[in-house]
Amino acid sequence: MDFKTYASIVLSSGGDATGSPAATTVAAIVGVLAATGVLIWVFGAWSEQPNALNETRFRRRILVSGALLYGGAALYAVILVVAGSEPVQSLLGLPISALLVWFFLRAALGTKVPKDVSNRRDATSNLEK
Repeated sequence: MDFKTYASIVLSSGGDATGSPAATTVAAIVGVLAATGVLIWVFGAWSEQPNALNETRFRRRILVSGALLYGGAALYAVILVVAGSEPVQSLLGLPISALLVWFFLRAALGTKVPKDVSNRRDATSNLEK
């Protein structure tokens, strides 16, 4: 399929690229590249804080966020299959997602978070007296 044919499909369908499998593939690739760009931008913002990854609370938040991300995507895939809008073969990657959720949650629960005395109310109220 050349560019003129692709452009005519996209323009004739009002901008919706569901007219052909190639257009769907291109839309998926562009979507993945955009999501990757957003993730790189977010992780780049974390690089401004050099000690942030060494802090256990921050590390635990990252791990729990990763587990929620993969768990939410897996749940969304299951909902789409149950609704009938996606084929059952879409669930082939579900064990990998479940394994990643398990890994992230196991690592998050294994991260020891020290009790910070400076954030406790009773400790700060005793210092003011």
